[in-house]
Amino acid sequence: MRGGMSRVYICKDTLLRRKVAIKFVDDPEDERRLLDEISALQNVRSKHVVQIYDVFRDESAPCYGIVLEYLEGPELSIAGAGEDSLARYVSILYQVASGLSDLHNQGVIHRDIKRDNIREDGSGIVKIFDFGLARFSEVNSETQGFAGTFGYAAPELYPGDARFTTAVDVYAFGILAWYLSGEDPPSSLAPVRQGNPPSFSSLALKIPPNICDLLDGALAIEPTARPSISLLRGALEAYLLKGSHKGLLVTSNSVRTIDASHASVRLVLSDKPGGNEWVIGIHYNGFAFVVKEVTADVLVNNRLVSAGETLPKSCVITLGGNGDKRAFATFDVSNPEVVL
Repeated sequence: MRGGMSRVYICKDTLLRRKVAIKFVDDPEDERRLLDEISALQNVRSKHVVQIYDVFRDESAPCYGIVLEYLEGPELSIAGAGEDSLARYVSILYQVASGLSDLHNQGVIHRDIKRDNIREDGSGIVKIFDFGLARFSEVNSETQGFAGTFGYAAPELYPGDARFTTAVDVYAFGILAWYLSGEDPPSSLAPVRQGNPPSFSSLALKIPPNICDLLDGALAIEPTARPSISLLRGALEAYLLKGSHKGLLVTSNSVRTIDASHASVRLVLSDKPGGNEWVIGIHYNGFAFVVKEVTADVLVNNRLVSAGETLPKSCVITLGGNGDKRAFATFDVSNPEVVL
């Protein structure tokens, strides 16, 4: 198969009995791009970035070849606009955001995020590939002439002497999010940005408002106004983990679990019948454990707590005054992981 500047052969590794993709550039003068891809991939460790297996030089060409993990899954897509489609949509975006977050944390800017450069592997894991335009943060960050894909490229990339940052990947991620929704992107977005697009909240998928806000921000014209990919990843992860947390509340005489099936609990301490009373009510809203009620002074990790605050994932709750009548409880939250 052919890409924009390369040839890719699907081969069988007879020793390890697996399919691999071997990539060569068409023009020896473009060999630098292949070497850039090798440099970008060789130290990256991410579940959502294609793996590099080997590099060799083909003396018959002569040119370098790069042996890559073969992604045999289908093109990314969702179907319909129901709850299942929204869950798949968020799952795909979460995996892409995870791969980009890993890249950015290791100093790599992809610069060509688009649907054609993202695919599922044989087990359904979404992975980013094609690093021919990748660069390292703060290194050679000026481009001469346009490099990227029209429609996905951030506005700041069109000038011939553009400087790029991780924000260009965030913009492309926002465009990808629109394409994956199954609806045609607005004319203000493609092929070249013109004006402000409608909000993601207008899509039939009914994307949660906090995620819509971040995706809208990803398409900001000013690079500094775009959220980080890690922030996007966190919001997408929170949606996928909704309702799966468990809180364990331990007192001197009881152990209680707070979760989606038993979402609220109330602790009460009285110093005597009809006397002083200390109360804390905790509620699980599907995302976090929130203090819904407080009566008198209640401490969390030795700090006064108020209604509306989110409890830490691990803390000590203290009820009672400075006298002998005091009660303590420990509260711990499980750390669920996204299952793909």
